[in-house]
Amino acid sequence: MEHTIVTAIEDRQVDVGMEQLMAYHNYELTQRLCAQCPNYGKTWACPPFDFDVDELLSPFKRARVFATIVTLDDDARHRCTTDAEASALMLASLRQAYDHIAPTLLEMERNTPGSLALLSISSCPHCDTCPRSTSACDHCLHPELMRHSLESVGFLLSDISRDLLNHPLTWSTGTLPPSTTTLLTALLMK
Repeated sequence: MEHTIVTAIEDRQVDVGMEQLMAYHNYELTQRLCAQCPNYGKTWACPPFDFDVDELLSPFKRARVFATIVTLDDDARHRCTTDAEASALMLASLRQAYDHIAPTLLEMERNTPGSLALLSISSCPHCDTCPRSTSACDHCLHPELMRHSLESVGFLLSDISRDLLNHPLTWSTGTLPPSTTTLLTALLMK
């Protein structure tokens, strides 16, 4: 029997000018952090990229930033006895957040000409194994589905969440996952 891991999902959003959002952009720092991740260079959603991030972001004038806040079930949190279990629980909760917000955000992108959704959970969730990780293919097999994350293109999530959405991000304490996990996404608009 599968245990419940999520007790609630809350959405917050804020509209900001791109200039305000760019105050939270530090591509050099995020790339150093991304380079430490096991997904670095292994999915088309993750860096290093074959495009210039500044050129990608420069056409946009406005952004709608979303926080999808997932409240974890206390019993599920307290069942974690290892760091790996805590990480798996947090990733599963972020996947639920992704599944919750992705249809809405992608529909908004389809209905807003020239917009771009930044929507990912540490790697692209659409292929079991990204062909980039095996060098099987030199391009994404599902570019219509794959999106980059805010952090992969240089945004500082903790600062954005705290300052723009009035929601400080929380982290694990030892093997105990936080009571909430948060997925930050955005729709960039011209």
